[in-house]
Amino acid sequence: MKGEPRQGRLGLAGVLATNRREWLTPDEVVGEIQAFARVGLGTAKAIVKSMRAAGLLVETSRYEDGQYIDVFMLPYQRFSDHLVARHLLDEHLDTSTETRLRRCFYSNRRLGAVFVSERRGRGFSEPGVASALMIEFPERVKRLTQKQGARAELLAYLPKQRRLLHPFVDAFLEGLYWRPHTSFTPETERLVTLLADRRETNICARTYEVVIGLAARGDHRVGFDWLYSRLSEMSMPARDLEWSEFLRQVNDDSNIHRLLAWVEHEDLASVDPDTARRAIRILALALTTTDRRLRDRTTRALVLVGECHPVVLFDLTTEFLGFNDPYVPERMLAASYGACLRRWALETGSSAFADALASFGRELLEKVLRPDAPYATWHALLRGYAIGILNVLLQFRPRALARCDRALLVFGAGQAPSPFRPASRIRKADVEDPEHAIHMDFGNYTMGRLVEGRWNYDYKHPEYARVRRQIADRMRLLGYSTERFNAADRAIVRRNERRREGDQVDRYGKKYSWIAFFEMYGLRTGTGKIPDHHLTEPRPSDADIDPSFPRATPTWKPLCRDVFETSPTNFPDWLTAGEVPDYMSLLRLTEVDGHIGDWVLLDANLHEGVPDGRELRGRVTSVFAPEQSFERLQKEVEASRERGGDGFPNPGTDYYTFHGEVPWSRTFGTDARSKDGRPKRLNDRAFTYFDVGWKAGIPVENSTRHWAWESYHSQMNQTGGVMFPAPPIATVLGLRVVGGSSDMLDQRGTLATIYRTAPGPAFGCAFLYMRADLVAAYSKRCNLHRVQAVVGERTLGHSATERRLPDSLRRLFQSGVNRFSGVAGLDATRTKRQKS
Repeated sequence: MKGEPRQGRLGLAGVLATNRREWLTPDEVVGEIQAFARVGLGTAKAIVKSMRAAGLLVETSRYEDGQYIDVFMLPYQRFSDHLVARHLLDEHLDTSTETRLRRCFYSNRRLGAVFVSERRGRGFSEPGVASALMIEFPERVKRLTQKQGARAELLAYLPKQRRLLHPFVDAFLEGLYWRPHTSFTPETERLVTLLADRRETNICARTYEVVIGLAARGDHRVGFDWLYSRLSEMSMPARDLEWSEFLRQVNDDSNIHRLLAWVEHEDLASVDPDTARRAIRILALALTTTDRRLRDRTTRALVLVGECHPVVLFDLTTEFLGFNDPYVPERMLAASYGACLRRWALETGSSAFADALASFGRELLEKVLRPDAPYATWHALLRGYAIGILNVLLQFRPRALARCDRALLVFGAGQAPSPFRPASRIRKADVEDPEHAIHMDFGNYTMGRLVEGRWNYDYKHPEYARVRRQIADRMRLLGYSTERFNAADRAIVRRNERRREGDQVDRYGKKYSWIAFFEMYGLRTGTGKIPDHHLTEPRPSDADIDPSFPRATPTWKPLCRDVFETSPTNFPDWLTAGEVPDYMSLLRLTEVDGHIGDWVLLDANLHEGVPDGRELRGRVTSVFAPEQSFERLQKEVEASRERGGDGFPNPGTDYYTFHGEVPWSRTFGTDARSKDGRPKRLNDRAFTYFDVGWKAGIPVENSTRHWAWESYHSQMNQTGGVMFPAPPIATVLGLRVVGGSSDMLDQRGTLATIYRTAPGPAFGCAFLYMRADLVAAYSKRCNLHRVQAVVGERTLGHSATERRLPDSLRRLFQSGVNRFSGVAGLDATRTKRQKS
């Protein structure tokens, strides 16, 4: 197709180049084939037919001179442009001397004509061919550059009056994607830097976009090293105004979003470590953004890659610890902790993962956690993630840390230098400007939680005033000023007004205030000034992600007879004479969501309904109790006392425990643990109430614990409200969470629990099943017996009761005729419907 111009054979590309168009007539195609292959007309037409069938030629129609004519085009425009470019270079490029080389690009020469700009000066006359020539050119002049030191980029050989910015930007940047690795020279790097330095933000943004694409493909001269060198040398404010602003404005088709999509859909276990390293390095730089969704999605992508390539993630996290924007090391440590949480339970203390984690842990001690560490910090999240990683290490190797190092796993005084100046040394002029970035909710509620004994909106509280003054001063020291960021922050506010909830972008004033807030939170925790803080590993309620990124809970519902079908439809009869659902049959199943075995129901919430307004609500609760307590528990349940707040104890709820910290971390069920972190035994009391004297309650042990991470924290963390086995049970049985699943495994890696949800009115249904052999093993080991209570009621949906409830129905509800209950435990099972 390219032809052999020096032998007088133009080829199809030569015809396109000579006529300066993108199409060929059938006669031109046949003629070139005849000349090149030296065949007759019939054979040439047969070859054309074969080329068309093979996709080498595309037949189409074109409107010319008042009529449509049949024409041929090459299948891909870039393919066509490169064939034309190679033909032009073969025929017209003279590389014998630098002077002759320059003459080739005079406007009256064929090569030079390609670079004649259009009337408005926004593009070259043949932009596709111009881009292809820029790609091909460095290879063609390589010998000249090596011998005579000639420049390798085509731009240097264009007449000065035609070295226009906009035509060059389009052709040059577009062509970088297609260049071979050997065509990237120091001159290429210089041109890319010149474009990135331009004041025109669109040119800088387009340059960054191309460099991200190049960095993802390999170690180009103009790839990650260039990008990292440029960004790391900037101050945080300068980088935010250029790079973070670029990230904020990228669209869904940008290279950073393509990279994220690749991570989310690729089989990462089959990806080689070098590819994983390139992806992690690029994604790490995207963590400077204030776009919450992008930052959280990037963190999740880092976790997913790191789960399959932990050594690579650990190494790169260590490299980024000194990056001069806390947003980056904070989330790199979050990603490393998340990868540990998802993977550790499948590993052993002698595995390669454990070795890598031990090495990484030593780096964190030396570089972050020790008081004299180069990157020692009070940042509550950053330090907390580092502590969490070391706590995971202790699950494998309990003796991995010396006693003095273990002391660093709890926030304490003197563990890092304070980044704050004493309030007495801060002038009013130092804080007037950053105070504009502290808006009411953040200043009152968020910062207010740092000070004990302060009422909301009490801005004159002495301790609060000092803390706020220090935070504002720290924002200024970090580089924030309204003069720098006012325009960007105004643009963000305007854009947020058009965005849906959850896709918000923080102002830069908010970014700098968050950094200072978390530093202050860590400092005050270490000095014992955070009120009501009883966790051994501090975690503010403002922790914005769960780095284990749990998977969505699968949906499934056990088969149960439909009592709606066989019960009365009018409301009074439904409440008084409706059938009782056989929820007792759910207590033990031989198959749960396709998993065959002997499964015991530990906990269930049931809420079912039909469109006519009839509903069922049920609850299955399990506790472990001494054998002698069973009869009393049974009587209390059958007396309907379980339905009140004085029945079986509340299982307890954890709002700020990470999913992967279940059940091993002290943050899981903190109130149910002793000071040394061990779960308390028989810590709960059932049926504690006042009835002709105070009833002390029956000692029991809850079987479950409610993990209730709230979805408002992040769009990437929408899983919450999961029931897990309680800390004593999970600890004794050695259960663990793996890979973000809410189903737990035992120590042999066998499925131990199954948690499922099903749609329905309100929150629908939820079920937690455990293998019967594990339940029996726990009962035997602790000399306790499982007691299960089933309570429920026939009721009416909101649509049926949103208007005033008739007195007749109200009396039925008050009578309790609609309720039912049952108890199962030991070797006895009874079901009894409760009526008034």
